Amino acid sequence: MGINYDIEDLRAFCTLVRTGQYTAAASQLCITTSALSRRVAKLEDRIGGKLFERTTRRVVVTPIGRTLYAVSYTHLRAHETRGNL
Repeated sequence: MGINYDIEDLRAFCTLVRTGQYTAAASQLCITTSALSRRVAKLEDRIGGKLFERTTRRVVVTPIGRTLYAVSYTHLRAHETRGNL
């Protein structure tokens, strides 16, 4: 059985992967860094693993995070193509 994800959580996650910084990702998404952090934590809880290794200046995507990004990116692009975003 697959895990259901909130599309906004996936969008937040993908934006963080692309920017590599919570502040930059939150700014692009027009949300607070704490809201972004909660979205990422929710995904990590559902997956049961860390998506990022965090430092004071940036985040590094873990192997689990890279796999989720590949799937999420494709999923988000499909929604964009259908006009759902």
